[in-house]
Amino acid sequence: MPGDIIIYALFTLTVVSSVFYFYSFFGNKSLLNYSRRMFYTVAIGLMIVSVFFWVNIFTHIFQYTYIWENSSKGLPNYFLFASFFAGQLGSYLLLALIIAVFGLLILPELRRNNNEALPLGIFSLILVFLVFILVAKSPLEFVWDTFSTDNIQAGFIPEQGKGLNPIFENFWITVHSPVLFIGYAAVAVPFVLSVSGLIRKEYTKWIESALPWALFAAAVLGLAILMGGLWSYETLGQEEFWSWDPVENASLIPWLAVIALTHTLKVQNNTGRLIKTNIGLAILSFILVLYAAFLTRSGILSETSDYTFLDPGDFVHSLLAIMLLVFSVIGFSVFILRFRDIPTNKTQSKALSKEFFIAIGSLLLLSSALIIFIATTWPVVSAELSYGKISVEKTFFNSWNIPIFSAIMFIAAISLYLKWGEAPAEEIKHKLVRPIALLIVCVATVAIAGISDLMPILLISLSLFSIIINVSFLLSNIRRKFLSSGIYLSHLGLSILILGIVASGEYSKSEHLNLRINQSQEVFGHRLTFIGKQQIEHELIDRKKTKYLIKTETNGSESIIDAITFWSDFNQRQLPYNIPGIHDYLYYDLYITTKSTDFVSNLKTFTIRIGENIFLEPDSSIFITLLDYDFFHSTAVRNKPKAMGTVIRCATANTDFIDTLFADLSAPATEENLMWENIDGTNIDISFIRLNPNHDDIELSEAVFALKQTSASPPKFVEILSIEATKKPLIIFVWLGVIMIIAGFLLALLRHKKIRDISI
Repeated sequence: MPGDIIIYALFTLTVVSSVFYFYSFFGNKSLLNYSRRMFYTVAIGLMIVSVFFWVNIFTHIFQYTYIWENSSKGLPNYFLFASFFAGQLGSYLLLALIIAVFGLLILPELRRNNNEALPLGIFSLILVFLVFILVAKSPLEFVWDTFSTDNIQAGFIPEQGKGLNPIFENFWITVHSPVLFIGYAAVAVPFVLSVSGLIRKEYTKWIESALPWALFAAAVLGLAILMGGLWSYETLGQEEFWSWDPVENASLIPWLAVIALTHTLKVQNNTGRLIKTNIGLAILSFILVLYAAFLTRSGILSETSDYTFLDPGDFVHSLLAIMLLVFSVIGFSVFILRFRDIPTNKTQSKALSKEFFIAIGSLLLLSSALIIFIATTWPVVSAELSYGKISVEKTFFNSWNIPIFSAIMFIAAISLYLKWGEAPAEEIKHKLVRPIALLIVCVATVAIAGISDLMPILLISLSLFSIIINVSFLLSNIRRKFLSSGIYLSHLGLSILILGIVASGEYSKSEHLNLRINQSQEVFGHRLTFIGKQQIEHELIDRKKTKYLIKTETNGSESIIDAITFWSDFNQRQLPYNIPGIHDYLYYDLYITTKSTDFVSNLKTFTIRIGENIFLEPDSSIFITLLDYDFFHSTAVRNKPKAMGTVIRCATANTDFIDTLFADLSAPATEENLMWENIDGTNIDISFIRLNPNHDDIELSEAVFALKQTSASPPKFVEILSIEATKKPLIIFVWLGVIMIIAGFLLALLRHKKIRDISI
């Protein structure tokens, strides 16, 4: 296969490039040019493979298994774009491409500093593992090779693809994954520079090049997490932007570590302290990225996560584990080996100095990352201890992080009043009088507002305190020192984010409503009316997508909220995907999720289990027994391809017979879908309408039947829509807070670039 040959060639080039770079570092300088050319070739080759891959996705070449599994002809272009990285193999290819591009971007600076060989050798080694995964499990494998045991003829091209997982059919997820991989790849740069600095015994020089990449990684990872939160909030119908799922945590943990790194690098820049801390954090941050990739891509937590990829196979699983182990050993062994040689600032840091408070804040961030790491990894540990994969409750994460982030809020405000190095105690005390008084006022205000629990009082009070302090500093500095305002903007964003999390999580309200067509009910000051439904995306035969229209009226204004129920062939239409309808108001969101639909009528019904007997009313001479269910002879009954049967015995005064009644359980029980049978010798018709299943014991399931007079007019059916309406206060603070954090890091990045340009 030509595609596989290219991948094999790229793998060979990455291995040789890495080896040549290491040889040139250890003395054979003649290999440096060859190494560089091979690295360029690998990067260009990955670009070519990626473009080839995208072209085949957009032109629907379903002969490739990966493309067949993750795309289809009916998808719009932006979802076809996302099909590239919807599965594991595309993700590895994209990550390898981005890391190769970042290697090219940093190459000119490394050449100017005469420091190319070792960093690019490590970059190449990272690519060795990523490309080797593509060799082991090719994204360009043909369907007839994948399903060779099914006697599929070579050259067979499926007419249609399986399609994208419906939960990924959202704008935010199409950009979340590539942005996340850009952030992950950016974290590799400080790792490579710190390890090469350790080996070269250049313990401080590397941070000048690493700091902008750390700031960039912090901003981009924050943006990726924001996009992931928006996707979860808009798509999953769980009223949450964050559920402490292992996949969510896997991206949060390295982000917290990188944020800590940006702060400690700032301390080193200004005081010369925390050199060892920065080297250790640069290594740790990348190891946590590899940990995230292992956790989400190995399939090891597929039973405890709603999002994780399926098991890729033992070989790829082992390869991911080896990659994590290899770079952990490389990074930390060199760090330990050089630890005593790394210079330290011998002077003691003062407790009321800016660098001391920043160090404590960074330690708190790492404490949060450690707690999340332990809880996220616990299912793996418990399985190894033969207890099964036990997930940690969400309350565990909340109970530990509330006091941690309360302390971080305090530091984010107080540290602004402190100076680098030593300052007179009286001066510090004078500066802190007003902030402490303000903090007391904030605590009293929150307590008076009716919040009684201690931890929420502290977190909300300290968040308000941090907001006020950072706003005052931001306003006083933004005009004359605009680029220096990033710190205030990021701290302000974090404080607003915390308020949004508390308000939308702890103080949201939910109500379950059953609405008939054109019927209204009051909830949260809104008058909700179910006004109709529309089937959308008729042209796509792999789905049935219904949009339920709910009118909301409040304070003299009205709008329509669209809540969607989505039946897809992707999961054989076993369960629907419920996509919420959301209307955003200034201070809250009204969030509506469909739960189920049912139809009521004037039909008389009865319920019966296997083995039970029942006399019909009003004609008690008719005797019904449910004998069994028929799952094997029910296909294409009356053009109902998913009908199932119930075997009944019917006895009357004149006859006794056994018959099978069918129902299409995938369709609502309305007149056009019911399959009536006349009971011989009577004027009564009977129809099986639905099954109330018992998943533990089929014999305990209940079959529901309807009765009507043969000559009676068709019954009238009224649809009942069951919804859950939720009021999410201050949810806008969550999105606004993350955006401000990102903007703060970008301002800091621009400021650092300006300072470097001036110094050059």
